[in-house]
Amino acid sequence: MRDSRRFLLDSNAYDALVVTESRCLMVIEACRTGSLTLLMTHIQVDEMQRIPDAQKVGRIFAIPFDQVPTYG
Repeated sequence: MRDSRRFLLDSNAYDALVVTESRCLMVIEACRTGSLTLLMTHIQVDEMQRIPDAQKVGRIFAIPFDQVPTYG
């Protein structure tokens, strides 16, 4: 297994990741194969859940992520 690259993205960056189905699937595959690890804070999770477009929220949360604390 290759070393995973870990990124904590700005919440707005997810707009670009889910703009098309093919891009979303590419990111999901990169996460599943271990070449990419996305990190998200509980604050970002809360922000994403408040997006009024339910389909967009579904696409965002289809992307695997590790939730990380906002302290320490």
